[in-house]
Amino acid sequence: MTDNMRRGKMQVMYNFPPGATFSNPKHNLIEQAARMSGEQMEIASEQEMIDHVHASLDNWSGGVEGALSPPTPDRWAIIDPSDVYAEIFPRVFDCRDCGKVHDYSDERIRGLEQSGLSCQRPGCDGALNQIHHVGVCPSCSDIRSVFVPGCDKHGYSYVMLDDRADRYQDFKWRCGACNGKVIRDDFQTFCECGERMDVTVHSSSKAMNIHDVTRVDLGDRNIYQSSIRSEEEIDPIVIGAYLGEFDHPETSLKEMVDKEGVSQIDFDELDTDNPEVIEQTKQALGQIGGDQDPELVREMVQAKAGDVEPSDNMRRYIQLREIMEQESARETATPRETQLMDQMGVLDIGVTSEFPLLKAVYGYHRTYDDEEDGGSTPAARMFPPVQVEDGEWRTPIYTTRSKTEAAIVQLDPRQVGHWLAESGYPIEDTLNMELSEARATLYAEMEAIEPYSTDVNDGSQYNEITLAVHCLLHTISHLLIQRAAVHSGIDETSFAEYLFTEGLATAIYANNTQNYTAGGLFTLIDRNLDDWLLSTLTEGESCMYDSTCADIRGGACHSCLHMSEIGCQHFNKNLSRIVLYGNRIASGVPAGFWKLTGGLGGKST
Repeated sequence: MTDNMRRGKMQVMYNFPPGATFSNPKHNLIEQAARMSGEQMEIASEQEMIDHVHASLDNWSGGVEGALSPPTPDRWAIIDPSDVYAEIFPRVFDCRDCGKVHDYSDERIRGLEQSGLSCQRPGCDGALNQIHHVGVCPSCSDIRSVFVPGCDKHGYSYVMLDDRADRYQDFKWRCGACNGKVIRDDFQTFCECGERMDVTVHSSSKAMNIHDVTRVDLGDRNIYQSSIRSEEEIDPIVIGAYLGEFDHPETSLKEMVDKEGVSQIDFDELDTDNPEVIEQTKQALGQIGGDQDPELVREMVQAKAGDVEPSDNMRRYIQLREIMEQESARETATPRETQLMDQMGVLDIGVTSEFPLLKAVYGYHRTYDDEEDGGSTPAARMFPPVQVEDGEWRTPIYTTRSKTEAAIVQLDPRQVGHWLAESGYPIEDTLNMELSEARATLYAEMEAIEPYSTDVNDGSQYNEITLAVHCLLHTISHLLIQRAAVHSGIDETSFAEYLFTEGLATAIYANNTQNYTAGGLFTLIDRNLDDWLLSTLTEGESCMYDSTCADIRGGACHSCLHMSEIGCQHFNKNLSRIVLYGNRIASGVPAGFWKLTGGLGGKST
């Protein structure tokens, strides 16, 4: 028996993916999503998405059930979900009148289709009640209806479930024809893989744990989707704008990239070694937004920052920054807000309701035992293959675009570079530099961090300056989220972060897969920005486990900085209050970032 259910895309992806069980009020039955249909979605970051999903599954400590497809577009499909097709599950019922258990598992489902939900015991026509207990495999993440044993004398004709006890281990199978004799005094169910299954109710939060990913999605605002210029030509224009190599007050980057026609500049005649010519050209580039010579811009950018091939995440940030400058609903900060931002090393805070996201789900695992109690990690399962337009079968990544509220907090590169230099890192002090020069100095030293990397601690693949900046930004992001929950009245799990480490920025956004938070960030920033910033500055210093936390645990634990992994992009890795508060909370360490910025007194000059 199947049913076509229609819901919102986000709800479909997170609550009704293939394998999920749910109560269907339309039929008054528990059902399981069997398959999901939809159209292929075109996204600019398709390969990056596939690479991330493949790496996440490949690195899952419990392994993957079944063969993991190689990370190539011809083996995976980005699917925009539309319909869910469900079937009855679990398929074990008991009669409300006589108690007889009916097992319609596996091929026996035909018996249910023929008889309906009526008791098949001779002389009884009672209505059947679905038993909501299921077996969950702690090894391969399978889910099955509970095993029903038969009586040695009467087979399955009079089997009854005695579930009056409070604990599963005390449930008993009895035979009604043997005066209630116990057939089996346990409630065990075994998986096809041979593992003993844990019994739970189908709706248990541990019965289905979704694996998902979030990406910033620029959609049609993506300037790299240009038919005129190649990616290599666009990169220097984008980085040049970010570093301040030219101004473009009347022209967006996308318009500059897509602009056709005759440029007012004869690039063949330019002397790129002449500073005056370079400056005149930079001004002209900003005014005309025309056919800028990418090689000229590349030379200017390389002279200041070196590499002009930004990571995908940096490309997103620069374009998002452009969108924010045009669309941010944030008005001019008050003098008090400006003072607090300056004291915290914050260059700018913007807010928007149009923060563009890609939300994707690509698999799940099931577990009943708590891993913290010593249980093993179960295998992850991918969703069943889907047939795409060319007739091929591919592993689906169910994806949808969404827009949500977000606050974009950008740190001041002059203060960040100054803190790095004062802390002993090999970088030129940027405190007294121009903003564009400070940006270029930091950008030249930074390495690209994968958006959801867990390899962000000391000894990882990234250089020490990148890790230090990431730790600083990540810690500030967590404190801002924690205090946002206090001042907005919205639960902390309703917020999430997205770090742009190379851009010295974090996006704190409303995680609309969890709770409804419309207007929460707008209200917080519009009415309570100064309170939010001040409490972040002052309340983040202490931990109930200090000095142990600061001196032994590195200044980060579940009591002070850790937050739900739903909201933390890097799974609570590379966090430390020490980078902000320094020798105020730990011994033998330099002054913290907020000491140097003046938030804790004594600003550097």
